[in-house]
Amino acid sequence: MKQRKRVLRISVEHQIGELVYLKTDREKNPRIITRIFVSSEHVMYECSLGAQDTLHYAIELSPVEEIVQKKPGF
Repeated sequence: MKQRKRVLRISVEHQIGELVYLKTDREKNPRIITRIFVSSEHVMYECSLGAQDTLHYAIELSPVEEIVQKKPGF
């Protein structure tokens, strides 16, 4: 008996080659998305800045430079 193949559709918020900023990066260095990792639980984006590669969730990334405001006492 043949097993039916299932189609898996995954929606990603960012594309490979897209420039993004880390919301928590005070220096606001632009990074480029170089890989997208998909697991059964989540999607992660590999972002490159020079020779440094880091993994991030979509919630950590912004397509535009955001101003991080320092709150008093922190």
